[in-house]
Amino acid sequence: MSESSKLSTKEVIERYKKVRKERRRYAIKSFFKIKRGAFGLIVLVALTVLSVLSPWLAPKPHKFRHAPLSRPEWFRIFDPNALGGDFYITKRTFAQESDIRTSPTDISNIPDGVIYPYFNIPNVFQWPSLTYRMYIDNTKGAKTPDGAAVLEIIDDTQYRLESIPENYTVAGFCFNIHWNYSTVPYRIYLWFARKYELQIPPIYKSSYTIPAGSSINDYIFLNLSKARTFTVKIETSYDVLLNVTVITDVQTVKYADKGSFEITVKAAKDIALNILNTGTDIIPVNISIEWQPTSLFEVLDVENIGLYLMSTLWDPKKGRTMTGSEVAEYSLKKFAISVPDIIVRREGLVQYGQKPIEKSWINESYDISEEAEPTQLISKGEHYKVFFQKGNISVFRFIIKFRYASKDILKLRNMMKEPLIVRLLFDDLQLQVQDKYYGLIGTDDKGRDLAYMIVNGLKISLFVGFVATFANIFIGVSLGLVAGYKGGRVDEVIMRICDFFMSIPGFPLLLVLAFIFNNLRLDALVAIIIVLSILGWAGMARTIRSQVLALRASVYVEAAKASGASSFYIIRKHILPGVWPLVLLYIMTGVVSNILSEAGLTFLGVLVPTWDSIGKIIQEASGISPATGGGGGGGLSMDRFHWLFFPGLILMLIAYSFYAISDAYDELINPKRRRKY
Repeated sequence: MSESSKLSTKEVIERYKKVRKERRRYAIKSFFKIKRGAFGLIVLVALTVLSVLSPWLAPKPHKFRHAPLSRPEWFRIFDPNALGGDFYITKRTFAQESDIRTSPTDISNIPDGVIYPYFNIPNVFQWPSLTYRMYIDNTKGAKTPDGAAVLEIIDDTQYRLESIPENYTVAGFCFNIHWNYSTVPYRIYLWFARKYELQIPPIYKSSYTIPAGSSINDYIFLNLSKARTFTVKIETSYDVLLNVTVITDVQTVKYADKGSFEITVKAAKDIALNILNTGTDIIPVNISIEWQPTSLFEVLDVENIGLYLMSTLWDPKKGRTMTGSEVAEYSLKKFAISVPDIIVRREGLVQYGQKPIEKSWINESYDISEEAEPTQLISKGEHYKVFFQKGNISVFRFIIKFRYASKDILKLRNMMKEPLIVRLLFDDLQLQVQDKYYGLIGTDDKGRDLAYMIVNGLKISLFVGFVATFANIFIGVSLGLVAGYKGGRVDEVIMRICDFFMSIPGFPLLLVLAFIFNNLRLDALVAIIIVLSILGWAGMARTIRSQVLALRASVYVEAAKASGASSFYIIRKHILPGVWPLVLLYIMTGVVSNILSEAGLTFLGVLVPTWDSIGKIIQEASGISPATGGGGGGGLSMDRFHWLFFPGLILMLIAYSFYAISDAYDELINPKRRRKY
């Protein structure tokens, strides 16, 4: 009797499991001996791990990280003129007197970031009452509690003005940048905070002694062109009920109260007062009327309704700063950069205008959001070369140009008996130079780290690829198995459906379906998976069907039929294992095809993705606009080379990985290609 006949059924099963385990181990070992297959698997596993760990490896991928279109950090070694990294020119919170210069004689020696005043009255005879002073106020910091720089513009109203000055008076803060590098900076970001304060003195003051049970009357003539808001202040130290009637050309207000109080009224022509003492004692009363402007711009005609940021250069030969026309001439002669006349001013070149200024602190680029780039650059891009040459002293000015807003304001100003004061407050000045190199593969046009974007986009690209591929395999394998096993009319119907889908050009159909789903407002991610799942299964179904036809005639299948096994059992146990190698090959090729199709649809802008994917990154890099259905491109340039190249390289690696794995697998199972390992 042979040895095999002596083995029990349990021992046979255990030996079978052991042999199967050894065969699997041998197959894995043989696979890793095929170097391209091992390399592809390692790359694919690495990319998959990166995509899974993206929430931790690439947190907040849309956050601004560095200057837009920064190149990879390792490119720096090929640039002998690189600055060497990012750095701050200055960071000041204006807590000490050394942070300002109140009346400098030689501004060229002022350190970077130390501010000093700029004040210019074009015609001093038209506004002789105007003066200024600068100081540190340690109680009014913007973000930090240690203080702010204050420029106080004082109008001594004892001097009567007969008319509004024709020209704007200019006032503001200045600071210098001494540039001692041979390389022009890529970006200089500016952070600063500012606000204003108004100190409006009363237009009328008077004191009365009112006997018990008596009243007094008072009258103020205004003769304004339109109604404005005023506050009538009644002040007394006696706790006595006063009945006050305020009559204006606009309204009548009656009010009764004890002690000191205020009444707000509107008036244009005049204000009449009646105050009745209802008490039993003689009481002293102080009356004052103050105008209540809604904002600085009701008092002053501020050109462009805000701050200007202007820039100029120090001229060491003339010992003064250049005018705007001189800077424009210097720019044209030395650098062939033409400066538009519209930005040329006496104080320099206008870099930014209409910067708002309010009663509360405005933090310009100080509290930047998680998504956004700092909104303020120190200079427009084409002007960096002009201002930042080695040895240059660039002077930057935050100024307002102002005069009184109207004749009404001039009348009110002439009624005031104390100075009218406007305070400009400035704080938290930061100037950061950012070089054009950052990170592993640089940044996009919004300053986002491309490495973070790619790692974050990998999970969507791989997810779409795998889900769409498994959907294709499920449809294709199911229909192929049924058609091949059943035959007859079932086979005929299924094959004609396959022929129909195979006869339609694939990618144009994808475009049409994607357009339809997009118009139906279907979620873009769901739409793209459905679109990719509809196609791609027909060829697989036909190939599986051919293999099933061959397997169906096998002896073991016939034996299973003769023993009474069901069709489902035969397909599951005997036929499906025979087509499994084909399924694995389709997984390898199908995932790549679907990833590339997703990238293509996203790249062409047919679907408007709300997610990050490799295709979307390439689309943004190429400048193609989804809003125009893929039009409006033309954004390719050498500045975007890294933005386009590295996502494309990742796609190529994914494609090569699947190709290498499938080719290595085919070499293992194909007798014609099989080698001994």
